[in-house]
Amino acid sequence: MKIARQQIVIVFEIDKLIVLTCGMAIKNAQKELGGQVLTTNVPDDAPPSMPRIILKLEDTVMSLGLDRIQLSTIPPSHVSGDLKKASEYTLKRAAPFFSELLPNISKYIWAGVITELRFYESPMKSKSANEMVAPLFDKLLNIDREKKELASFQIQYGFKEDQYFKNYTISGFEDRKIELNMPPKGESVVVDLNEHPLTGCGVMVLLDTNNKPNRHNDDPIRDVESLLEKQELLTPNLVQDISLEEVLK
Repeated sequence: MKIARQQIVIVFEIDKLIVLTCGMAIKNAQKELGGQVLTTNVPDDAPPSMPRIILKLEDTVMSLGLDRIQLSTIPPSHVSGDLKKASEYTLKRAAPFFSELLPNISKYIWAGVITELRFYESPMKSKSANEMVAPLFDKLLNIDREKKELASFQIQYGFKEDQYFKNYTISGFEDRKIELNMPPKGESVVVDLNEHPLTGCGVMVLLDTNNKPNRHNDDPIRDVESLLEKQELLTPNLVQDISLEEVLK
């Protein structure tokens, strides 16, 4: 299992002046962490969740909308095989953003954590992700493919548990080695993935845990820590829970 990415979302009451409200906090975060600040040109009727400001670091991207902070982190290789260590790394990267931004936001509403888990076929025997996940499709879905080749696969489901929601999105993924030559001036680049060698494939699970609507406390950091701990409890049996054993053989 590899933790490819983790995303933290903190949602608060809409602040239509969020750029002014948090402008200095963003500058302070950039001063401490470096990175590049980008402002987005969004239409007036854009949804509140659409980012208005983005601070991009090498392994972390923070985006700020009218009603939410989103932090997306790519754990480094030395922790990406262990969810607990990856979560600790994500929290460490998030801490400077939280300390600057959270004191300035309006009323906190709920929090969520999305973790991208990748389960590789090892050794790799399949020629594509669709070939690899076809047995999973047949096992989980009562649909007769009539020996048709699988062209795509994605399923999503979720459960409510006490004050938490846990959602799963399952699909196939591929790693390919892509080398592109610069096209002649004025011509666009056209990429046919099938022309590039497959270096890995497997099953990707997006594990989304959140506490919306949150009626239990007003501490977003504590909620995020609790959601990460919740994911650590869910992942040890994940392969069995979604019937991946035979597919990953």
